[in-house]
Amino acid sequence: MQAQHTFLRLAKFLGRAIAGLLLILLIVVVVIHLPPAQKQITRATANYLTKKIDARVDIQRIDFSLLGNVAVEGLAVWDPDNNKILSSDKIKVTASIADLISGDFTFDEIYISGFDGQLIQREEGLNIQFILDAFKPTEQQPTTTSNTLNLQFKKVVLENIVFGFTSLVNGISVDVNLGTFTTHQAGLSTNPTRIKADQVILQHTVVNTLSTQQPDTHQASATSENNTLLSPDFGTGIIFEINHLEFKDNDVSFHRGRAMDTRKFDPSHLSLKDIQFSLSDILIREDTLAAALQSLSVHLPGFTLTEAGTAIQMNRHLLFLSGLHLASGNNQLQADLTVPYDLKSANAGDHGQLKIALQSQINPKDLAYFFRDSIMNQFNSWGPTEVSLGGNYAKGKGEIKTLNLKTGNSQLHAKGIINDVLDPEKISWNEMEVSATIGSAFNSILIPFIRNINVPPDIALQLKSSGNPHKISADGKIFTKWGDVHATGWATHQANNVDLDINLQGEQVDLGQWLNLSWLGPMDLSIDAKGII
Repeated sequence: MQAQHTFLRLAKFLGRAIAGLLLILLIVVVVIHLPPAQKQITRATANYLTKKIDARVDIQRIDFSLLGNVAVEGLAVWDPDNNKILSSDKIKVTASIADLISGDFTFDEIYISGFDGQLIQREEGLNIQFILDAFKPTEQQPTTTSNTLNLQFKKVVLENIVFGFTSLVNGISVDVNLGTFTTHQAGLSTNPTRIKADQVILQHTVVNTLSTQQPDTHQASATSENNTLLSPDFGTGIIFEINHLEFKDNDVSFHRGRAMDTRKFDPSHLSLKDIQFSLSDILIREDTLAAALQSLSVHLPGFTLTEAGTAIQMNRHLLFLSGLHLASGNNQLQADLTVPYDLKSANAGDHGQLKIALQSQINPKDLAYFFRDSIMNQFNSWGPTEVSLGGNYAKGKGEIKTLNLKTGNSQLHAKGIINDVLDPEKISWNEMEVSATIGSAFNSILIPFIRNINVPPDIALQLKSSGNPHKISADGKIFTKWGDVHATGWATHQANNVDLDINLQGEQVDLGQWLNLSWLGPMDLSIDAKGII
């Protein structure tokens, strides 16, 4: 009986103690959530960070709940020289405290708005190096195993982000004005490093890059010759898996030397406006890049790409573009491409074959932005032009299966074998067959090369040829209203001399028309020429 009485007294005491502890905890929770308490916590946090990095840190307000929600407003950080390096209107993190405690690092939402940061790279390091040093973890003994980190983000939103990067080392400055960045169901994991996302949207963003460093063409050439294998992950070592990526109303520019507008295309002064594109099924890793380009449109100063799409696949040896479609106004192009990175080496095997199947309808005048005026002047009489090309090239040997070109009353068809096309000193061709109808459009191209010879209004040409820049053999027929000509022979070029052997037969050739000599009339002619010029 005495033991029962003692047990009841002990139970009552424990009950009152637990109730008291719960009451104290409840009071603490309530007090912590009161504005005066959070104001004190805000001040203490700012003071702690100021001492930690030995530089000024201001925080206007911290709101949080023990359920896992934290919001920081009015954050500003200065460097030790009292230069402001970053600020943010609002940073908000929403998560379940229970999940975080249990090791499930899942965040319901990350929200950052009004961020303004300036990153400067000097010879001695970055302007935020003092922050990195302050929070650098203490050195630990290396272990044979490393813990895997998994972070999950149901939603991430960045708004009104202004970021600048200036490198005083390599002369590059980048200015970013980010409108809105949104991602859903994203994840970051290590071992290996992997970034996944269900949807990523970037809109109303402007990125301007200025480089004052001159390109090292010699080094770039040496690098490209030695690097026969390209990494589809661009050397990052990060795996990307994104179901859908979308850009809306974004602008990107790159200038070398100084920012300027150019009338013609210049790779040192690029300006891309109103970029809209949609990518799906993106996979990037060390040995694979794959994506489906659903749509793409962009404005250049003198050209507008209105629509594009393709399926992209890339490995360490090849780039595949399947179902490529490009459109600009009435200009259309469809193609399937296999592009290897090494066309010369016999060791490339099956990885070294270039394949192309292309059909297009273009108006050369619409492409004037990409070519010099001196070149475009040759195409003044060209209208809508149809082009089709099919062929392959590998190990220094290629085959033009079909090349068709048609514009107005002019058209050309060619096929044959071509060798060493990448080496001007070794290039050669075999069994090249060309048939053409030369009307006013093609005449405008021929006139600059035969200034003292008139060109008939219509020419039909049939040509078979083999050779190289040093020796050419040909068998050609020309049919015109000013007479027909059949020529066979060869020519060899050595030093300043041309050694030739040509046989030419003509029927009713009106030399008066060809040479603008009215006193000459139509005649039959036969010429057999051998010698050195």
